Amino acid sequence: MKTYIKELRDEAKRTRLSKKEAESEIKKILGLEEDAELNEDTVKAYQKKVQQDITDKTDKANDKLIKAEIKDLDGYNNKLVNALLDKSKLTISENGDVDGLKDAIEALEVEYPEIKTQKAPSGVNPQFTGTKNAQDEYHDLQEQVRKNPNDQNVLMRLFSAKEKL
Repeated sequence: MKTYIKELRDEAKRTRLSKKEAESEIKKILGLEEDAELNEDTVKAYQKKVQQDITDKTDKANDKLIKAEIKDLDGYNNKLVNALLDKSKLTISENGDVDGLKDAIEALEVEYPEIKTQKAPSGVNPQFTGTKNAQDEYHDLQEQVRKNPNDQNVLMRLFSAKEKL
């Protein structure tokens, strides 16, 4: 009988030690001090924090997806679209597609037509648009060449401006 009682006590001791070790590991995971009480409220608070972290990271990733889709749009002022767009009407599918973006931009364009960028006519250098005459533009390009004589792009524009004179 003494042997049986000793075995029961040893088993109870192992169970207590195992429970204490498991509680210690759980406290580490929850970020609690070793002497902190482990209870249902503590676990619920941790679960709420983890869920909030997941929601925040998902929202951040979705926002990046939306910005990337907007950036890929041609003919729109991307910064203005991103600032004015009501992103609450957009949804992100499981495969990462932004649903409702086209409709939202079309609705936004009705209210804010300035989100549409004006494309320069083909063959026209946007540097030569505006109120400057060809002579002023030529002199501006000469000044740019003086500042940076190795810039091939500026040199090409200078020769093009020279031909227009």
